[in-house]
Amino acid sequence: MKRSVTNQLTLDIQNYLFGKRIFSWRQNTQGRIGRNGQLIPATKKGVPDILGCCHSRFFGVEVKKEQESLSPEQQGFIKSVDQAGGKVFVARNFEIFRKDFETWQLSQQLF
Repeated sequence: MKRSVTNQLTLDIQNYLFGKRIFSWRQNTQGRIGRNGQLIPATKKGVPDILGCCHSRFFGVEVKKEQESLSPEQQGFIKSVDQAGGKVFVARNFEIFRKDFETWQLSQQLF
């Protein structure tokens, strides 16, 4: 079965972080199916697809297709994380994500 572009990018990012021994996990933001077969939405909207911690700093990765935009809830979550001293990456391409993450990672080692 072929993976979607976003699922493959999410997997590539998870494998990259795992390979670098960076604590992270894929966050279920879809909610779950209840006993009656209906969707029970996630409790917090706008949470990134991947969450983690590196050099004692919180980070998130929101995986998006090239032309896909952030929802208002995602924009609000990113702003809140930024104000708290963390970082959220919007990943549309693996190589760009990797470069941005490594630049951020190096800057965090200075603290």
